[in-house]
Amino acid sequence: SLLGRVRMERFDELRDRRVQWLVEGDAVTARADSARLEQLFGNLTENALAAMPDGGTIRIHLSVQPRPDAKEKWVAVRFAATGSGIPADIQGRIFDPFYTTKGDKHYGLGLTICAKTADDLGGSLLLEESEPGKTVFLLLLPAEE
Repeated sequence: SLLGRVRMERFDELRDRRVQWLVEGDAVTARADSARLEQLFGNLTENALAAMPDGGTIRIHLSVQPRPDAKEKWVAVRFAATGSGIPADIQGRIFDPFYTTKGDKHYGLGLTICAKTADDLGGSLLLEESEPGKTVFLLLLPAEE
């Protein structure tokens, strides 16, 4: 599976940092390019790992939910991670290009690219919740009929 490939690519880092990777929910299929989704999940994984230097849990929950504006449905992917959380005063800027809190070696494009990728695929990426110990991103993509 796509999530399995993302996990395997980062297996050593997940193990070394004592990060547990859990995938829950329904078997779902989205209308999306798998290579672009793999990049998106890779970027979300990198951000989660950066926020969990001492280990933690990445929990991915998959479901299908109705779209309020159409007969079609969404594939909802909730990407949750334990870690430091995103401070409230910067949450409005995390999708801005070149905004980073990680220092000079980072460009601040990871979440910008993720949001653009989701948009290009007909969906969206939102910060659903963040507090110390828990951050949840919600990815919505058109469901395969």
